[in-house]
Amino acid sequence: MSESKYMNPYVAGTLLGLLLIATIYITGRGLGASGAIKSFTVAGVQAVAPAHAQKAKFYAEYLQEHPGGSPLKNWLVFEVIGVAVGAFLSALAAGRLKLTTEAGPRVAPRTRLVAAFVGGVLWGVGSQLGRGCTSGAALSGMAVMATGGILTMVAIFAGAYAFAYFFRILEQAGFGSSRRLVGLFYGYDFTVLRVFFTAGVVAMVGVMALNHFGLLDMSQVYINPTYLWSAIVGGLIMGLGFVVGGYCPGTSFCAASIGKRDAMVFIVGALAGVFLFAEGYPLLEGLYKAAYLGTPRIYETLGIPAGLFAFLMVTFALLAFGIASVVERKVKGVQPVLPRWNLARAGAVALGILLALSAFSFTDRKTSLLQMVQNEQFVRSYPVEVMTVDEFAFRLMDDTDDQIQVIDFRPREEISKGRLPKSYPFTVDNLFEQEPSRLLRVRGKINVFVADDELTERRMAVIAQQLGFSRIRILEGGLEKFRQDILNFEPPAPPKDMYEEFTYRFRKRAKEKLPELIREEELSPAEPEKPKRKLGGC
Repeated sequence: MSESKYMNPYVAGTLLGLLLIATIYITGRGLGASGAIKSFTVAGVQAVAPAHAQKAKFYAEYLQEHPGGSPLKNWLVFEVIGVAVGAFLSALAAGRLKLTTEAGPRVAPRTRLVAAFVGGVLWGVGSQLGRGCTSGAALSGMAVMATGGILTMVAIFAGAYAFAYFFRILEQAGFGSSRRLVGLFYGYDFTVLRVFFTAGVVAMVGVMALNHFGLLDMSQVYINPTYLWSAIVGGLIMGLGFVVGGYCPGTSFCAASIGKRDAMVFIVGALAGVFLFAEGYPLLEGLYKAAYLGTPRIYETLGIPAGLFAFLMVTFALLAFGIASVVERKVKGVQPVLPRWNLARAGAVALGILLALSAFSFTDRKTSLLQMVQNEQFVRSYPVEVMTVDEFAFRLMDDTDDQIQVIDFRPREEISKGRLPKSYPFTVDNLFEQEPSRLLRVRGKINVFVADDELTERRMAVIAQQLGFSRIRILEGGLEKFRQDILNFEPPAPPKDMYEEFTYRFRKRAKEKLPELIREEELSPAEPEKPKRKLGGC
């Protein structure tokens, strides 16, 4: 079977980006590879020395995070198995299955294997210190604009380019093959850059679009944590491992599955690296957990809109692709020429520009809605159905009325002083979260929004209706008016007519009964179940 050409890198990158979008949408987390190597390492130690696995801090922390089963049941293990199978089938179809060692023409295969092993060890140590590799930290972090992931990505590439300058002679001797992967750092093959950044920007804009249209709850998506020094140091170590070993964890699984001996040795080295990190964890823990900044998004860290950052990233990628083509020609000794424009190239550039501009359209839904309801004139003019305090009091006292549910937006400490019957504590954040917001979609229920003042109720109602919720009512005048007219009712004057007489009589009865019902409610009500952010990364 003749060997077929590789896929166009921009097409491959787009497909990888779409896969990453699907992964985040379905599972709430991105891709990864080094986490699987960690799972294999922990499983091996647990099988050989179970007492040590329970005692040593690194293994104990891992097993505590993954209770009730074998470390091999980790989702990343199944992912890399699928990656290996997919790479095998692709190579089989393309006629590229062959047991070989990717070594340069002037280096012995054994020397290349040593370099692959050392590179794997560096990746094993660096990926644990940096909490992810090019897949779990860099690419997946870029998709969700995680500061920690992007910081690790910058450190990986900066380290690789810095070390490549000093290791140029070794690469020319063949230590750094696979040449297509490390060619990025020596200027003769930017395929990896094209695939990586195409996938990253496609996934980034895609995730923004899903969030904008309410199809993705970012509160349930894994955001890489930011540990400043471990991300930088780990990234630099991984960059060195890239140059020396010629692979990253994800590509090593692909290459090993199609017969690359050096990739197999690289994986063994990565396993050894994770083992060394685990055994040395007590010494490295201070660096590993230093300078924790939480889970910020990069646009929050920089203080700019998310759309602007995405636009800058896409623009940077387009410029990098153009510069890469010029550099490739120069390094290969080919005279640089202006690109010939054809329909395919013009279409690709147009799609890139469209992708960059579309980033401004996919604003963060939560941010834009919160900004919108700050306009008091707009909020007060927005059509919202209002329930009178008398109807509200009557329906609270009616045991047979199961059609209303009270959505209470007061602070938790105030609610704990006296919870209204048929009520659920809620926050503005809950409106944007999938699990809590399901309460508002219960069929046949009328959602009565309450707060101390009517303006707050109106703001919450506007957001809810903009998010697509229906059967929303607000309490007339807020709870302030409810307390004045019902709970603390005092007739201002003798009733003027029969209607006022009946109203006064009802309010006196409500004033007596409602406090009893409030006292019967739990003083510390449970908030709607808030989903935990997915665990992910590597």
